[in-house]
Amino acid sequence: MSETKLQWAENLRALATISVIVLHVTAPLLTSIGSLTSWWIGNIIESSVRFSVPIFFMLTGSFLFDKDYSTEIFLKKRFLRVVVPFLFWSIIYILFNLTLKLKHQESLDFYSVLTFITDQLKNGSSYHLWFVYTLLGIYLFIPIISKWIRNSTNSEILYFLVIWAITVLFTYPLLSIFETKIDLSYFTGFLGYTILGYYLRKMNFERSKKKDSIAIFLFSSGLIITISGTYFLFNLKGEKNELFYNYLTLNVLMCSIGIYLFFKDKYVKNQFVLKCLNLLNSYSYGIYLAHVLILALLTKAGINCFFIHPLVGIPLTTVVCLLASAIIVYVINKLPFGKYISG
Repeated sequence: MSETKLQWAENLRALATISVIVLHVTAPLLTSIGSLTSWWIGNIIESSVRFSVPIFFMLTGSFLFDKDYSTEIFLKKRFLRVVVPFLFWSIIYILFNLTLKLKHQESLDFYSVLTFITDQLKNGSSYHLWFVYTLLGIYLFIPIISKWIRNSTNSEILYFLVIWAITVLFTYPLLSIFETKIDLSYFTGFLGYTILGYYLRKMNFERSKKKDSIAIFLFSSGLIITISGTYFLFNLKGEKNELFYNYLTLNVLMCSIGIYLFFKDKYVKNQFVLKCLNLLNSYSYGIYLAHVLILALLTKAGINCFFIHPLVGIPLTTVVCLLASAIIVYVINKLPFGKYISG
């Protein structure tokens, strides 16, 4: 597939990269004791970008499933390309976390440091790395399931997706009462997003306007449910409740499909914008791995969603974090063997 045909997917990956930074910049507004106006700003913005992580999974499935890799080649070409940068940045976060412990004057002997490092590697040295652990699990399964997908009809893939969507519905407590003893665990989890991405890429929309109308409807409907549902639970419990922020809910699924469909087969003609998007896409994985560390350092420097009005603080902090992360990853990439660890 030519680079031109892939451009829409690269644009979508760039959007998801920016959106996940916006999400993490905005999150503190929903847990801090502040004005209701700030809470609403946080709720609306965070609800608007919940599609970011599902889009990453959908793009993974869009272009990996139809390639006939042997298990050995796939693990060398794809799996290691994710693992090595992940281990590098995990060590960076572990060192950062150990530094914080020393600043808090915690006593650290050899055994406690070893236990801490083992636990961090096992469970994740930063909150955003859960995505990589999940992705690696899917990667291990791709050489097996890709053979089924390549030899399946659209109807058979849709059969899987329908059952997966039913399991997504059970995320809501009110609907979980309809769950039976039938074991649907084989249809659950983020694997569904990867298969969905492949299915949607293969779909041929003859009428672009109809596709865009469906996309806008799905995104708008999912967004309204996310915003209003989160507010309802906030009023009910008096604290942040992330049920409607869960990536495996129908409302986030609707937003994700909407964004994917809207950007599918759309291309940017402005050369400057295109160069920026291509650069961002090239370093998207490294930016994802690095950005939480940059956010922590920015917060220590007093730059976050609180240092000025959130409507200014959120985009400003996002831009600074994005640029700093991109520069760091770019510099590492230019070092000897840096391309293997930068991401």
